[in-house]
Amino acid sequence: MKNRKKFFLIFFLALFYCSCSLVAKRDPVLEKKMNDFLLIDETSSELFKIFLTSDDYAVAQMSDFDLIIRAVDTDGDDDAREEMESLNKINEEREGILAVWLYPDSGQIMKVRMIKPTFLLEVDKLISEDIQRWKFLFPKEIVEPVKFRVKYKVVLQKKLSDEEIIKEMQEKLSEEQ
Repeated sequence: MKNRKKFFLIFFLALFYCSCSLVAKRDPVLEKKMNDFLLIDETSSELFKIFLTSDDYAVAQMSDFDLIIRAVDTDGDDDAREEMESLNKINEEREGILAVWLYPDSGQIMKVRMIKPTFLLEVDKLISEDIQRWKFLFPKEIVEPVKFRVKYKVVLQKKLSDEEIIKEMQEKLSEEQ
């Protein structure tokens, strides 16, 4: 038990150290929000937390470290970040919660349901589609848990002027016609 705790402590310190070198150019206020949101809390009702912006896709697992592990999918994470770029028309922060059910024999995702929507339709669609690409590893070779929650914090950052946004939308509309 002590060795496992030491392993996870070392693992998360190494992860934190690596992420610090990558986030040096990040907005300090946004970095603090991300770190506060992703702080590991084994009493959390969510198994995973995701902090998503057009610049970052960060995942933290809250508990059950010895039962289930999210398989790394850098390309999928990058796709979600890139999709967020197209939604950066306003400055807004929202949180959403999803329930996820796994098939007990394969560990593949059976269904995903929105529990607490962000009430931004494009964002809700993005996070619902994002979670469906996830794959899981089960160190004990037993699919457990088969139902859990995932909490997203999505931060939209308006990076274009109003005129640039209007021009972009006009171009998009003219392409569709």
